[in-house]
Amino acid sequence: MFQTRSYPSAHVGSSCQSGWEYVTGLHLEQEAPRVAEQAAALTRADECPSALTTVVLDGDQVALQVHESVGHPTELDRVYGMEAS
Repeated sequence: MFQTRSYPSAHVGSSCQSGWEYVTGLHLEQEAPRVAEQAAALTRADECPSALTTVVLDGDQVALQVHESVGHPTELDRVYGMEAS
């Protein structure tokens, strides 16, 4: 079983060459109640059980995980201790 909770998308097709019309086209005011309820539901959810298990990740998640785990720590500004953010 899996769930995808992302608006407007999970890094797929959520970018384009446009201006403010892109933001207004998202209809955030219409999606806000649903997104807010999903976020609140996550705070009420049962804690994940602790167990040794297998996790299956799709390519997008693997790419993001590698980027965050390996990409950022090896960036030169971080290596030199001069990271601005």
